[in-house]
Amino acid sequence: MNLERLSPFVLGTAQFGSCYGIANKEGKLSQQAVTSIVKASWEQGIDRFDTAQGYGDSEVFLGRALKDLDISKKVKVISKIAPTLDHLNAKEVISSVEGSLRNLGVSKLYALLIHDESSLLLWDKGLKEILSDLVRSGKVEKIGISVYSPEKALQALNISEISVLQIPTNVLDKRFVKVNIFQIAQNINKEVYIRSIFLQGLLLMDIENIPEKMNFAKSILQEFKRFCQENNVSRQQLAIGYLRSHMPQAFLLFGAERVEQVQNNAKVLNLDILPDLYKEVERKFDHIDEKILNPLLWG
Repeated sequence: MNLERLSPFVLGTAQFGSCYGIANKEGKLSQQAVTSIVKASWEQGIDRFDTAQGYGDSEVFLGRALKDLDISKKVKVISKIAPTLDHLNAKEVISSVEGSLRNLGVSKLYALLIHDESSLLLWDKGLKEILSDLVRSGKVEKIGISVYSPEKALQALNISEISVLQIPTNVLDKRFVKVNIFQIAQNINKEVYIRSIFLQGLLLMDIENIPEKMNFAKSILQEFKRFCQENNVSRQQLAIGYLRSHMPQAFLLFGAERVEQVQNNAKVLNLDILPDLYKEVERKFDHIDEKILNPLLWG
């Protein structure tokens, strides 16, 4: 797969428009903070940004930052259709995309993703034609989908018009690895974007800061932290290195509340790949309860 890119990282922007993520300490970010984070990302070679119509003011904040930094024409922006839209109403979908383009200050979306995997049921009922028309009109370059389940990922990979797949995967969540999603996607030249690489920040949190409602996850997280300490590797390095080792062609999505988080992730890319350690972590953390892996079940 020949993918031109400056960095394997993609900046996720859910934090720009809402208080996203269980580890979020800053709340909704100011425009100044957003612009600083986007600037730091660009300086680290990150030229792809992931947003959504459903992320509050995220598109607006990102668009202002891109304009202020004069990089609107140099970046690739991925957005997603609001799940609340009538996906079979062409006028409504097209209008929402035109709104996204205005908010972002770009002439075209690099990719437009279906945000809710259940909307795939509408694909042959008219959604395919609506999204294909957006590509033909030049408003969208690629069509994609964001999924939660390996089953929907496999289904999406069988649809020729869908060329971008966004999935949740991390060092504890190997559901997609086990069904060879990455190899299949690579063989048919489709782009994979991995979100939740730190399990919405849970993998990197101090144990004492984990909310009470997440007590069910504490023992596994303590075990993971101890494993990293015993092997003299940071949790961040293990989480990123594992994904880079298994899926070298995939893009890795992360969110940031501070410039330092962007810079720290970039530094990890230069650290050694540790294949023996990744095999050990796979063996040790093989069967993790889905309640831990799926944020939709966190309550």
